[in-house]
Amino acid sequence: MWPPQRPDRWRSSELPTDFYLRELVSAETTNLEYVASLMRDYGRYCSFNLEDLTDELIAAHVKSISRQPPPSEKLRAGYHRDDILLHFRTARRAVEIWTASRTPSGLEDFVDPEVTDQVLRQVQEDNEGWPNTLEDLRTSWST
Repeated sequence: MWPPQRPDRWRSSELPTDFYLRELVSAETTNLEYVASLMRDYGRYCSFNLEDLTDELIAAHVKSISRQPPPSEKLRAGYHRDDILLHFRTARRAVEIWTASRTPSGLEDFVDPEVTDQVLRQVQEDNEGWPNTLEDLRTSWST
């Protein structure tokens, strides 16, 4: 667990416009000390209570954490390291997608490794048989 932060101690910093872009792409996503130092030096980059993430992502994430503090202890317990890492990985993925979208055929190249028969079957189960082919899936993900 990460101890609660003290907002009254935060100080403002001027950051270059591409600061998080560079930091998220170059950082090791499992290095919690590095992530902590970023937030200690430059402030929070996420909402600690997960309110800035989708309900679907939160539900999957909560299932993956072995131990959650009871609701009555949540505020005093601090921040779960997996919550912080989830935000970091989500932000990094967003930067990767944004970067891919800025280059010709970048999105196609980005999603291509994830377009497999197994993924197609799962998507078809979730969408009543659509898409029909891997090419349909690839096209839907890259546009």
